[in-house]
Amino acid sequence: MDTTFIICPILSFLGIATLAILLVIAYTMRSKREQETAWEKLASRTGLTYEPGAFIKRPYLVGEFQNIPMRIDIHFHTTGFKSSLSSFPYTCLRIALQNHHNMSFSIKEKHRMPLFAKAGAPIRDPEVDARFSIRSEPPWLASEFFGYTNLRQSFLSARSFEIQLAGDELCFEEPGIDKDVDYLIWLLHLLCEVATFIENR
Repeated sequence: MDTTFIICPILSFLGIATLAILLVIAYTMRSKREQETAWEKLASRTGLTYEPGAFIKRPYLVGEFQNIPMRIDIHFHTTGFKSSLSSFPYTCLRIALQNHHNMSFSIKEKHRMPLFAKAGAPIRDPEVDARFSIRSEPPWLASEFFGYTNLRQSFLSARSFEIQLAGDELCFEEPGIDKDVDYLIWLLHLLCEVATFIENR
């Protein structure tokens, strides 16, 4: 029996599989280098400290920006069912603040919410209500928040995100690993404005 007809397809398959693995590794390494370069530049422009991470430890930035303690890191959200779970990276910006009255709120993109998730209460701003699902305690907090023209326009112009105030931490998440230094600095300024808004209530 001529085994050539069996061996050749197997070798071809192994060659293609090896090439695919090498391409994935090369893409991953390139993406990691791009992130390192971007976050090192972000650190130099903001005064934050960049920790590159190693092995299973993920990179992050930590320190103070405009005298406000903060941290930028990456974590993964797992979605789907048991038979088809998928993990996606998110860039997370965390800010420590003084939440004197233990207020809380969350702002989520409606198009990213689960199908049967309960929507938040509208704030009677058609453009805001069309895009976001908003919850706040006390209830008037969200309306007052979006009543500030600068904050309203900034959040409407921001890319896809989710933001939550819980206790003394403000957490802002966006899908993907953000390497846009100018945009990240813009976000830091925006979140500092939000922190000031909360602390002055």
